[in-house]
Amino acid sequence: GLESSPALRNAAVNTVYYMPLWYDNNDTSSYYPAAADVGYNPQAILKHLHLLVTHIGYPNFAYAMPAGGVENEATVPTTIAAMLVQSYQKNIHIFADWPKDENASFGHLLAVGDFLVSSKLTGGHVAYVRITSQRGGPCRLANPWGAEQAVQLRVAGEKPVVLHGAVLKVSTHAGEQLQFEPLAQGDAN
Repeated sequence: GLESSPALRNAAVNTVYYMPLWYDNNDTSSYYPAAADVGYNPQAILKHLHLLVTHIGYPNFAYAMPAGGVENEATVPTTIAAMLVQSYQKNIHIFADWPKDENASFGHLLAVGDFLVSSKLTGGHVAYVRITSQRGGPCRLANPWGAEQAVQLRVAGEKPVVLHGAVLKVSTHAGEQLQFEPLAQGDAN
């Protein structure tokens, strides 16, 4: 994953590169999301996903392969979800393995900790991150604007606060919605 040591991540990326199972009969449902999880080239993932769907797939996302079954229908949604949000290590990562020059948005993807996450990427910049805490507890968002960028946090009924750092840590209550946005230069510190 993205928070693994550089050596382990490098080994994982090399494994994807040297064991290209993009069109394997039985491994697509785990191979594609695993490639995204380790930070493999997102353009390559999307290219292979497109070829899988358009040349081997049927309109219902089943594939003309001699092996595999209903699990293959999970390949597209699990891969896209893994490219947009990752949270299985310590922190929630937004647009974790999405091409920075490809506009995208998503809503209510479930992250570890029972958080519903929504965000938008436009022109290479994350516009906002909205997180709904379904059960309360600590929320750890990897700052999608970078460790040096101050971030404004808005929670309904509370005064906005400014957060700093590579990881934005917030205690939450069940049902609470958090809105994170980059703080414009000169707004506050």
